[in-house]
Amino acid sequence: EAFNLEPTIPLLASLNEVTRSSERWDHNAALEMVQKHQRILGSNPFMQSIQAKSLARIRANAQAKSRIKLARDTYMDSIKNGNLNSRWLVSWYEDLQVVFANEDPNQGESFALNMIDGEPTVDDLTGLAMYWSRWDSPETWEKSFDWQRKAIELAKQSFPDRTFETMNTLGSLQLNSGEYEDAAETYAAIIERNPDDAMSLNNYAFLLATLRNQPAKALPFAEDAIRLDPDNPSIIDTMATIQERLGNYDNALVGRLKQLDYRPQDPLILSQVANLYVDHTDTPQKGLPFAELAAKLRPRDAVYMDTEGWALFKTGQVAKGEDLIQQSIRRQATAKAHLHLAEIYMSQKRVEKAREQLRFAVEIADDDAIRGKAEALQKQLAAGG
Repeated sequence: EAFNLEPTIPLLASLNEVTRSSERWDHNAALEMVQKHQRILGSNPFMQSIQAKSLARIRANAQAKSRIKLARDTYMDSIKNGNLNSRWLVSWYEDLQVVFANEDPNQGESFALNMIDGEPTVDDLTGLAMYWSRWDSPETWEKSFDWQRKAIELAKQSFPDRTFETMNTLGSLQLNSGEYEDAAETYAAIIERNPDDAMSLNNYAFLLATLRNQPAKALPFAEDAIRLDPDNPSIIDTMATIQERLGNYDNALVGRLKQLDYRPQDPLILSQVANLYVDHTDTPQKGLPFAELAAKLRPRDAVYMDTEGWALFKTGQVAKGEDLIQQSIRRQATAKAHLHLAEIYMSQKRVEKAREQLRFAVEIADDDAIRGKAEALQKQLAAGG
């Protein structure tokens, strides 16, 4: 609707990205938009790709493939004429996956390879990596990594100025697939060659702090990243995470509050701020409004319900806090909520109930810190504390 009122190329590029989503979107409205803007359709690869994806959604497969083929030709003409940077070609491969989403993924790869005139470029190879990543299975992720490694090798041999870019893409793919150790190695290799790459420093620091539980080792890399890009929300998040893991809660709180300057309605950050105030300052009442807002923004999320309940308890509203945490456990049990409820019971000398909640917390904990705290409280109760 916004594009129909005021058609612009940036808005069209955004629509092209949105229509790659696996979520439901109005393909009929997209086709109507395409029909309304025939002049743009004739020369714009974004519009042609949107049409192809919309046709694929209504299972008009032959037409969809015809339009995505035309989009590729239009991309190449636009790149040749200097109207588009060659890196835009990568998005065509992502759109291709949408067109072939209900077919054998190898057919989509063959379709793409048959359209390449001569040898694949760095953008073709990265595009094929992105194509395979969108299938999101162990086998297709491996194919994605293989294509991106070929992009790196080609960049090293013929386009050295694009080496770090292609390595960063590999690191991102490894992160997205859950191959965290491989991602850490990739970012370490980038930093060794280019110590001023802020996002590589950031990603490596985050992986060191979280995956390898080495926040002290991570801190210098995070400090370099934030020096290079002090207003980057992702880098601020990493620094706050590291400071919290190091026990520097005042510094962590400063970072989380700065994140809220950029994302004031983000329930996760609001919850993190609330927890820092409640658990690590002598002013827990300051955390309650943040917890309440997080729960208001995500009223069905048990995690934020637990956060609000814990904040209520810590500010003296014991019965209300206990009830809210119990509701959160009924909705979706988490180790943290069981731990919170155990601590409430311990404050009330309800020892057997506390033991039960601690046992639940230890059984389902996937966080070492939460499990460790629950086990410490079990020992405290066993010793009569």
